[in-house]
Amino acid sequence: MSSEKPAKSGDMMGLWICFGLAFGVLIGIFTDNIGLWVGVGVAVGICFGSAFSSCASEQESEDKPLE
Repeated sequence: MSSEKPAKSGDMMGLWICFGLAFGVLIGIFTDNIGLWVGVGVAVGICFGSAFSSCASEQESEDKPLE
């Protein structure tokens, strides 16, 4: 069994960028304009990654008990 730690809010940013990059490459191959779509895909990945990590960090701070 693996003892995985719960993902922190900043850990998912790279995953979203990779998804955006893969999406951009696929669309770029089909439209024959890979340069445009790779940039758009990475930008969308950055936007989603920062939005979800921001929400996750707010949720983590709310879950912490006050000391």
